[in-house]
Amino acid sequence: MNSEGGTLLIGVADTGKIVGLQADFETVSKGNRDGYGLFLGALFNASLSGAANTLARPSFAAVQGRDVCRVDVAASARPVFARSPEAKEHSEFWVRIGNGTHTRWQ
Repeated sequence: MNSEGGTLLIGVADTGKIVGLQADFETVSKGNRDGYGLFLGALFNASLSGAANTLARPSFAAVQGRDVCRVDVAASARPVFARSPEAKEHSEFWVRIGNGTHTRWQ
């Protein structure tokens, strides 16, 4: 978000294998795409500072007969801070370099 934005695939293993979202669906109240989308929206809203939650747009598709979620994230003009579940403030700044999160500052 903080520099270029990007895309997150949920239901796809690091190897590229399609694992789907069925296990994830079972953890949300509606147990389907809509319920999972609502869960993600609430998570983004609670965990990201300011209006950053509006920069993440989830969409769903069936791939090889399994549901996957694609989250397209737009770049942010302002720094985006995260809040861990234990924290009261959005005070964590994570740095993503290549395919890893290398450092985070508070």
